[in-house]
Amino acid sequence: ACETRPEDPPEGRLVSIPGEVPNLVEVPPGCIFAARCPSVMPRCRVERPPLMEVAAAHRSACWLG
Repeated sequence: ACETRPEDPPEGRLVSIPGEVPNLVEVPPGCIFAARCPSVMPRCRVERPPLMEVAAAHRSACWLG
């Protein structure tokens, strides 16, 4: 998942991911970025990765860690 909060200080530009944003009314199975991710694996298309803390105040939901 990708999220920013209004209280987070801006630390530069966010990088745009090429491709189409998925329909959030009918969320696809697996990772919502699977269709646009250059590192996609078969698992990404069927299993949603858990949200894990990777650093202080930084979380990631990616099978690559």
